[in-house]
Amino acid sequence: MEATPQILIVSSELEHRRKLNDILRQEGYETICASRVSECEEGLGTQNISLVFCDREVVVRGPLSIRAAEEEGLRAVRGCEHCPQVPFGYVSRQWQEFKRHIRPGDALVFFHCETKGQWGLLEGYAIIRNGKVWRTLIGAIS
Repeated sequence: MEATPQILIVSSELEHRRKLNDILRQEGYETICASRVSECEEGLGTQNISLVFCDREVVVRGPLSIRAAEEEGLRAVRGCEHCPQVPFGYVSRQWQEFKRHIRPGDALVFFHCETKGQWGLLEGYAIIRNGKVWRTLIGAIS
């Protein structure tokens, strides 16, 4: 039997971890909280982690329709002269594959996480199925 996917919440700030944990649990998600690198490594090595929320600013928005997500994806590339002018630009193929996994009853959400550490920014979309993160598409890491 496959383990239930979980969300890893990473923050050095106890209050940030508590607030995000409360929000996600109220929405029916299973979470694991970590404040140190060793805790993250342990969680990633032993748990079925599907999505990671990190320190500083975390935004989760949705549910979104596929059309709304594609409109956002097209707006995001409009200012880029060398980017393909299709939803999500250079990652359009990955988006097409990702959206094929969306089923009736699933929720599509956007997430954005700004960190203090080496990653800076992590954002993308997640498919939520039966209250759990089913699949993610990372759109930006910087």
